[in-house]
Amino acid sequence: MLLMLLACAGGSVSLDDTATLPGDSDPGVVDADQDGSPEGEDCDDDDPLRTPGADEVCDGVDNDCDGEVDNGAIDTVAYHLDMDGDGFGSSETVSACEVPLNAVDNGLDCDDTNPLVNPDAQEVCDPDDLDEDCNGLADDDDSGVDPATYGSWWEDADGDGYGTGDARLAACDPWDSYVDNNDDCDDGDPSVWDECGGAGWDGSYSGTMELKVTASSLGVSDTCSGTATIDVAEADTPQIDGTMSCSFSGILASIIGSQTATVDGELFSDDSASGTIDVGGLISDSWTGGFTSAKGGTLEGSVSGTTVYSGYTVDYTGSFTVTR
Repeated sequence: MLLMLLACAGGSVSLDDTATLPGDSDPGVVDADQDGSPEGEDCDDDDPLRTPGADEVCDGVDNDCDGEVDNGAIDTVAYHLDMDGDGFGSSETVSACEVPLNAVDNGLDCDDTNPLVNPDAQEVCDPDDLDEDCNGLADDDDSGVDPATYGSWWEDADGDGYGTGDARLAACDPWDSYVDNNDDCDDGDPSVWDECGGAGWDGSYSGTMELKVTASSLGVSDTCSGTATIDVAEADTPQIDGTMSCSFSGILASIIGSQTATVDGELFSDDSASGTIDVGGLISDSWTGGFTSAKGGTLEGSVSGTTVYSGYTVDYTGSFTVTR
């Protein structure tokens, strides 16, 4: 009928394989994988799972055709940062398709700045009470602490700093009224330790000294800093003797120069001490001080006064601290 109508209209028609009728798709557009993205827009027209707008997943393939692989993948894993390299991560995470550098698949580390602290570490006694094995307990509170790191402690009932007996407490930290020695022969009298055959105050002490000198008329002051060595022997006279040396560094250095001091003294009233100190031709005076811990340890002394040096009035204060 159509041909007849066309013939009647005086026209002609030629039908071939490329002719299209209304409702047919454009034969010039190719979408081989039928994913809705034509060949020119699709990055892989043979794979319907690779097309613009598709979900990127961790498979080493550019699924969404944006030119990048695995970026913004929907199935990444949260890995834990391991900054101390001990194999255990912190609570801080980073999402990725594969394990990143300095990251692991666990968040079990309680201190990611210290490789010696992690769940596989051995709990040990330490002065900072670290929880090495990350179980929430430290030192004596942890039954798994290495006993080889225990200290030895003895009871000091009279509080003189010296313990007694053979009953040693093995622990990281001492209990109350426990000390690190058993040198006391009478733990009921704090004044008796000296009779136990111990060294008492005896010993060689070394440390530092400072002597501040102010010459007001000259408008100058300076500090002579140096070292001190003192010997204490209760059986000798004097019981305390030693030598100190110091140097000025300011304007007085050219006037007074380096100085050497000699010290002597005696012990009295348990832990106190006093004596005399001579600093070259500059000072000759008495000093007072004492021991700052039971039966030795640290001896401190101080001196202060006014003198005349080369016709100038000089005020001075000085101190020394020496340890056995």
